[in-house]
Amino acid sequence: MPPYYAGVDFLSNNGNALDSIASAPLYLNSPYVANGQVNPFPSHATLSSKDPNLFLNLAALPFGSSSWFTSPNLRTPYVYNYNLSVQRQLARDLALDVSYVGSSGHKLTNQVDGNPTILGSNVRLLNAGLYPYFNDPDRGFTDNGFSPLGNYTTNDGKSSYSGLLASLTKRFGDVRGIGTTFFTLAYTWSHNIDNGSGSITSATGNIPYYNHNALRANSNFDQRQRFTLSGGWELPFAKAWAKAPQKVTSGWTLYPIFSMYTGTPFDISAGLREGTVGNKAGASGAGDNGLVRVQQLTATVPIYDPHTAQTIRVGASSQTGLYYFNPNDFTVPSAWNSSSYIPTPAQRTYGMPRNSIPGIGVVNLDLALAKKTMLYRERVSLELRFEMFNALNHTEFANPNVSRTSSLFGQVTSVLGNPVGQLAARLQF
Repeated sequence: MPPYYAGVDFLSNNGNALDSIASAPLYLNSPYVANGQVNPFPSHATLSSKDPNLFLNLAALPFGSSSWFTSPNLRTPYVYNYNLSVQRQLARDLALDVSYVGSSGHKLTNQVDGNPTILGSNVRLLNAGLYPYFNDPDRGFTDNGFSPLGNYTTNDGKSSYSGLLASLTKRFGDVRGIGTTFFTLAYTWSHNIDNGSGSITSATGNIPYYNHNALRANSNFDQRQRFTLSGGWELPFAKAWAKAPQKVTSGWTLYPIFSMYTGTPFDISAGLREGTVGNKAGASGAGDNGLVRVQQLTATVPIYDPHTAQTIRVGASSQTGLYYFNPNDFTVPSAWNSSSYIPTPAQRTYGMPRNSIPGIGVVNLDLALAKKTMLYRERVSLELRFEMFNALNHTEFANPNVSRTSSLFGQVTSVLGNPVGQLAARLQF
């Protein structure tokens, strides 16, 4: 890369870009390589220009390079945040907080297919006669030598978030008959929407070329509802056994964290083969087969309880498993995978709505028991703490298998985690 690697030389080949990036000359010899050393300043050229000739034969990229393209007009993404809160003291040491929280993201980075098929055909842009350089037979290009350029970074991402947040907080104080306690009871009801989730290196960050909002739907991380109760209870052992040694009965505190929340949504990819070369319009007509979901055969997707086994007939046989949905509710028309299929405007589709199946929710209890002992007046103390995550050993299922080619399609096959305990000691002085 510069200053050693010249990249594309526009002054060669009669004013056209070089046929191969690898054939570009070196401006300078690298002093590190020449002396048998590793270059401490490695980099990869970013091919970003309005000139279509920069979409070169990717097979000619130097070894170690990456076929990533960046819009020459990238801007800094920005987000508007806004909120309105109302607080009210209901009683002594008891406060209520109700808030509306929202945000709106603009010019978020994502990816589009930089070389889609022209709608109504199975010919990609760079092979459509729009750019003479790519239609010169002397350069060795053929009709089936063009593929999607999905790694093209743009600023076409948008997102929005709206949430109602409520909390009831009890500050540290004595409750008659219970003892000294504090707690926070919190509830969130929210909705996160975007037209593509994830980083630019993730397939979920890709959006359609012709309609950037075609996949606008629930975000990958949308979590509609969340309820949490956390706090502490100073156990009244010292009062119950007043004659016992205070160093043994005092300083015991129980810290619970109870949470319930809905799962993150998901959908099912059609699994269409995009291929590295070739022109295929696909279900959307744009050639971006990696963005197409399965076709949903039912108005809604019935959800099963993953704790109970279901027997479902799949193909010629019946299977029993922890199904979350019925695999027979989805299909992929064979025409979508045909290179000769060119959908009409009415037939163009990306399949089922993006992230339209609700994920599996979680119910969990974490507990911590702490014992604080004063060793020397108020200056030195020792705290022993035992923590248990998922203390009730409640099975928390992960989202089901969504691979259509798997024999476990539609079944829950993994859990989020098992109970974990840990013991800690802290000396404070």
